[in-house]
Amino acid sequence: MVLASTALLVSIASIILAIQNESNMRRLVTANSWPYIALNQGNGKDGEAVLHFDAKNAGIGPAILEKLVVTYDGKAVGTSAELVDLCCASAGGRKAIHRVSIELVQGHVFTPREEISFFSVRKNDLDGPMWEKLNRERFKLGMSVCYSSVFGEHWIASPGKPTPVSVKSCDDLTGPAYDLHPTVDDF
Repeated sequence: MVLASTALLVSIASIILAIQNESNMRRLVTANSWPYIALNQGNGKDGEAVLHFDAKNAGIGPAILEKLVVTYDGKAVGTSAELVDLCCASAGGRKAIHRVSIELVQGHVFTPREEISFFSVRKNDLDGPMWEKLNRERFKLGMSVCYSSVFGEHWIASPGKPTPVSVKSCDDLTGPAYDLHPTVDDF
């Protein structure tokens, strides 16, 4: 009876340790594959005057960008053309832009450290006061992103908020999606 009781206790202890080990391993795998999509913007790249708005996976695991929401002065914008019309019509609007780069980011699977400029324009590709206007107005731009990990976990991140918020789905990010079908034909 003592031998059987001892064997039962050892078995129970082994099961408890296995469950704890499984939980720790699950957290370790999650930590080693955690993505983090950071949104940023600037007015220079590689020593050249370029206005750019970027999404970058600053995490260590792959990320699927599911939804990007962009606002200008508190108003949601759906396309790059709409953004330029809202911010810069007084400086010539789209007619003052000769060449622009627009990249699709929604649905894109970002590898760790991958960065995509979803809107960029070089100073040399703008007429007159358009560079100064765009450069000033970019600070009125708001951006939020919802992305997921390969494990189906979802987060919402915004510039100025260093910690992403865990959510059940990207439906929690309110506002219309930005540039689902980008095109430079509008310019």
